[in-house]
This record gives sequence, C-alpha cells and structure tokens, in this order.
Amino acid sequence: NIQLRPDVVLELREISKDYPSGSDPPTPVLRAPQWIMDETRKKELEQELVTAMFEPDTEVAILWVEHCRSVIDEYQHQEGANNNQTDKEEENEDGNDEKSNSTKTTP
Repeated sequence: NIQLRPDVVLELREISKDYPSGSDPPTPVLRAPQWIMDETRKKELEQELVTAMFEPDTEVAILWVEHCRSVIDEYQHQEGANNNQTDKEEENEDGNDEKSNSTKTTP
C-alpha cells in the first residue's frame, strides 16, 4: 500500500514473483473517498495504469503513484471549478448577480 494523500491509497495487488521483469503488471486498486474521485474515474485510472503505463522490465510503482497524484490533483481542480461555476449559475438564477442588481436608468 502506498499512501498518496492522507485519504488516498494505491494498492498493488497480484504482484508476480518475477516482477518487474515479468510481462504481467501488478493490479492497481485506488482507495479514495467519493468526494475525491468518483468510482467511474477511479476505475478508468486503474485501467490506464495497466494498459498505458506498464512495460515489462520496468518498475512502475513510483511512476504510477506520481501519475495518480497528478490526475487526482487535476480532477480536484476541475471539480472545484465546476462547483464554482454551478454556484455562480445558481446565484444568477436567484438574481444575486451584480449585473441584475445594477441600477437601471429610466427614460
């Protein structure tokens, strides 16, 4: 188990006896709460590690950890931006945006 953040762990399972020289990658399992990354994205990331980031004779643990950290940070940033945009849209719908509250001149 490799701790990526206080609340995120990357487990490497089914490590073959001849790893890293063998042709079978370890099985990555990302443990993270839903608020950090949803299940669909976690599964996609685990699959990406095995299919796109594994080559026989290569120690992948550090590479995978750094990639997961980067993806989680990016995902969190995007989710934060999406949440901020949703908050702004909700404010606009409630009439709390500055443009709708500006003073209008009448003829």
